[in-house]
Amino acid sequence: MRWPALLLLASIALFPSTGRAVFHIAHISEIMVGAGGDPSVQYVEIRMDADTQNVVATTRLTTFSCDGTTKTVILDVPGNVPNGMNGQHWIMASPSGAAFLSASGINPDFTWDSNVAGNGIPTPCGQVCWGAPGLNAPAPPGNWDRTVPNNYVDCIAYGGYTGPTKTADPDNDLVSSSDGTPSASPPGDGTLSLTRVGSTNNNLADFTLDCPSPTNNNGDMGTFGACSPPTTTTTIATASTTTLAGATTTTTLARAARRSKCAARKFVASGKNAAAKLGCEATAAAKGASPNAACAARADAAFARAGKKAEARKDCLAPTGDADALRTVVDRFVAPLGATLAPTTQRSKCTSRKLRAAGAEARALGACEAHAFAKGVAVDAGCVATAGSKLRAAFAKAEKRGDCQAAIGDAARVAGDVDGFVAALLGALAP
Repeated sequence: MRWPALLLLASIALFPSTGRAVFHIAHISEIMVGAGGDPSVQYVEIRMDADTQNVVATTRLTTFSCDGTTKTVILDVPGNVPNGMNGQHWIMASPSGAAFLSASGINPDFTWDSNVAGNGIPTPCGQVCWGAPGLNAPAPPGNWDRTVPNNYVDCIAYGGYTGPTKTADPDNDLVSSSDGTPSASPPGDGTLSLTRVGSTNNNLADFTLDCPSPTNNNGDMGTFGACSPPTTTTTIATASTTTLAGATTTTTLARAARRSKCAARKFVASGKNAAAKLGCEATAAAKGASPNAACAARADAAFARAGKKAEARKDCLAPTGDADALRTVVDRFVAPLGATLAPTTQRSKCTSRKLRAAGAEARALGACEAHAFAKGVAVDAGCVATAGSKLRAAFAKAEKRGDCQAAIGDAARVAGDVDGFVAALLGALAP
């Protein structure tokens, strides 16, 4: 579920990652049953609402029948997922769902066994619960009561469900969650998925049928073909400070909360491209060498492939064939920042870490924007806040190395550079 940024940050401060299973600041974001007219095509998508929520081994996915009398564990999650950034997703799917997703261009992170799960997610009513009690998932997973909804991180009740619902928080992490009234919609209708559109602790208000956007932990988003989404007319005002190429200006952008899977994918690809190129610079700084041109070329090749895949969505908000223009936006961010943070070829772990941190924030903010465009909603303030907090923490840690090439105390300025980069992407992808 989505919570205010301050609550998220407080939760993270109280329960830092120490190698324990950290998974509880997350929610179910999408459920699909029946894609392509096949009721066995099913998946459940989880979205992380803070960093380091990727240690998900031994959490559990359980379904409840319409009256709650039959409870079926359809998956004991067998391992962790590699990427734990705030806003990252991961997917659990049926075997038919895995095949369907693969045909759409992505792979699920986990696949359940139909021999164990039976028919999987019930229709037209029922409840889906995921998680485990406490801050650490018990091992083995069978040592806690699967029949109690309050033992899970998140539960979604739908249709005419009349059984027990989730009413309390299982892990005392200051993040409350409950079902409220079941959603009136089924878990997918063959074209649309049951999709989260809010976080009010009331499934009726928080979920609706919407165009599917399955996104795995690698950041790949599936394509299910033509879909007519609900019309959204919300206007969002955002302010940013642009410091690209040394010029500092404050810009206010007003944009409609338009839905575009093409723009979403290009935001992800652009963020990854910037992070990859700054990673090339970081590797060079750690070695006391000049950046490797081949490293940047590999990043650009991956970026070009991602751009073509994005345009296959056919819902771009800007003209297609803009790979060169977007790469220019990336380079106008990366080159000056690289020259500022690494003005020499002196070996520097501090500089290397700062370059990687700047790239990580660019990728994280790109993912925040991508999620907003994929759903046609406002950018999640918690997602943005966490990205900025992580950059500041990384810079402070890097400066303790004592070998920075450039001035210390520059986290705010670099954060402004990243904001300017994202604003420039917004202008290019959603004019």
